[in-house]
Amino acid sequence: AERTTEPLMATAAHSISPNWTVALDAASSRWYYVNNSTRTTQWNWPDDVPKPEINVEDIQFAKDPTSGKIYYAEGTSTTWDVPTAVVAAHVAGLSEASSPKASSPASPSPKAKAAASGAGGPAAAPAAPGAPAAPAAPGAGSTVFGFSDQMKAAWMDVLLSAKEEAELYISNRNAKFSRLQQFKVKQAERREKEQERKAAEAKAEAAEAEEDKILQEQEAKRTMMDLLEVEVPPPPAESKSMEEYASSYLQLNRKGLFRSATTVDKLLTFKNSLISMALHDFGAASSDLTATATQMWKNVLGFIGERSSGKDTDGHAEKIVKVALHAPEELRDEVYVQLIKAATGNDSPASELRAWGLMGVVSGAFAPSTTLRPYFESFCYSAMTSNAPSETGEPGVHEFARYVIGRIAKVVKLGPRREVPTAAEISACASLLPVVVRVDLLDGGFEFGAATSWTTPHDLKEQMCDLMGIAEPNRECFAIYEMTPKLEERYLEPDERILDLVSYWQRLHDETEKKSSDGGVNNTYKLVLKVHLYHDVVPDPATHKPDEAAEKLMWVQACYDVVSERYPATAEHCLEVATLNRQAEAPGIPPTDKDLARYFPAKLATGIQRKALMVEFAEGMKAHADKTPSECREAVMKIVRSWRVYGSTFFYCTCSMSTSLPEEVFLAVNPQGILIIDFENKKMVSQYSYTEIPTWGHSGTSFVLHVGNLLKQSKLYFNTEMGAEINQLVRAYIARSISVSA
Repeated sequence: AERTTEPLMATAAHSISPNWTVALDAASSRWYYVNNSTRTTQWNWPDDVPKPEINVEDIQFAKDPTSGKIYYAEGTSTTWDVPTAVVAAHVAGLSEASSPKASSPASPSPKAKAAASGAGGPAAAPAAPGAPAAPAAPGAGSTVFGFSDQMKAAWMDVLLSAKEEAELYISNRNAKFSRLQQFKVKQAERREKEQERKAAEAKAEAAEAEEDKILQEQEAKRTMMDLLEVEVPPPPAESKSMEEYASSYLQLNRKGLFRSATTVDKLLTFKNSLISMALHDFGAASSDLTATATQMWKNVLGFIGERSSGKDTDGHAEKIVKVALHAPEELRDEVYVQLIKAATGNDSPASELRAWGLMGVVSGAFAPSTTLRPYFESFCYSAMTSNAPSETGEPGVHEFARYVIGRIAKVVKLGPRREVPTAAEISACASLLPVVVRVDLLDGGFEFGAATSWTTPHDLKEQMCDLMGIAEPNRECFAIYEMTPKLEERYLEPDERILDLVSYWQRLHDETEKKSSDGGVNNTYKLVLKVHLYHDVVPDPATHKPDEAAEKLMWVQACYDVVSERYPATAEHCLEVATLNRQAEAPGIPPTDKDLARYFPAKLATGIQRKALMVEFAEGMKAHADKTPSECREAVMKIVRSWRVYGSTFFYCTCSMSTSLPEEVFLAVNPQGILIIDFENKKMVSQYSYTEIPTWGHSGTSFVLHVGNLLKQSKLYFNTEMGAEINQLVRAYIARSISVSA
């Protein structure tokens, strides 16, 4: 190691005897002595302590080139600490009143040089001293009793450097602890910020959940109200006044015995009194129509609450529509003009709104004549623009007038109602609300939908798909069916009106009650959501995830078809399907006798082998105990899809112009083709894939199949009233197969 003159490490306090300790006074840079027994201090070397004699030349110091630290060598030993003898000799030397003159430091002795160069630094690095000091190299031949000025200066440098190093060490340590403290502070800040972030996220999630709840409620209300939104045509270019219409078509000569003329304003302003003659001039047919018109005015007064009677409020509206729906056009116009009169100049806001509500009911049943229509629409537009939109959330004149205008446009386009609205529909229309209808599911569940006078089965099906979360591509698989009290199903055409059908059911119910004294007769009709097209369910294109809602409905339909014996399944298949369905719906729970009727066809559930069937049912449940509900449903679908008749819609037909087919057959239309099944023995006579059917045709009383190929074909004629529905199914399946193959 290279000899250095850099400061050496020194201790600030050092014991020179059992009773005495030497220390450096930082202020004066002088050494002082502390009596450990008496705890007194003095500047001079203690008299009872002999001064050490040492040749400092024998102790050398040098800098380690690797670590840059100073180490000491005496003989063959090395150390990082300043030797005690050096410190004691040094202090003793500084304590002398006089010192020899400074002499240049001598080179290390050969022995010290060898030790310094051969050692290569201390063999093992001792721990750093608590208060390091760095003395300069001792002078040549110096002794502890005769330090030179140069030596004194060197040792003073050692002390000053030790102080600087100590301050640097303390500074570094403080900096280290400061960084640690800063780290802890930052860590605490991060933890606090993380807690604040999590709290903010939780608050945001709660707020979002609350907002979603509010939006869902608003969406539900908006969905219901959107059904009431009808397209409102623009106002006519030329406004028509009722004064002009009245002067031409109303009967103004009606005062007193001599029928003196009244004004249009008086005639069309509301007055809570009966009328003795119709508002219109009916001419030669006035006798019968006038009597009906005056009775209608009584019903108008009863509906708006200005006249009491034994009939309930909605009953008055029902009677008006019932009489006018199939009445001459003049009487329909009389109803509209009477409603204008009831809503004009009415001092009672509640009575006025009831009059507008009755207009809403009537405008959805039939339209005014082409003569009255522009005048009536101008009246409604004037009411809508002169009244501000309601701010209370309840409909006002503005909302009712807009509603009536839209309904008039709709009924003109689609035609009048076939049936008289039910009391529920009348009440809903008069309050600007849709009618709530129930849609049953084949598993015993149900959903509620909203319908207006114009809602079709397609509209209602779309509502159900929205509620159940069925993806768009799979919605065409489902449709709304009518189910009769005898469990007969009828596919509802997409353009039928749901509320007309409900009104028809109500009429049948009322007629049955009148004819039958047995109040227990089941005459309940239902709307049912069923599978209509047995396409394969595809994933939701928006999420690329399986459409679980559509798949479940397909499974429910398959279960229903097996239990209702729509498919000619074997007893073994029925048992396998039943155990899988029971495991899917109630995993791990042993079946009971009541489950037989739910999961098996009636011929098995009520047969003489019920006990044996129950045992097999329970054993089958155990065999599928390790399957999840979804796995059970998949297994059921795999079984039923293996049947040739799966997905078939059956149509009863009679055959004509064919000697090879039975007289009565079922046409079974499914995604793969058309099966012809003998009506008597339920055996399949023939089957044709869609590739074997180049074309087909239908009429109101027949359906024709062309089977073969483009070069050679044969025609099969079937007599049926379901030709249009068969045609629709065949077209849908062929279109789907073409799109999939493309």
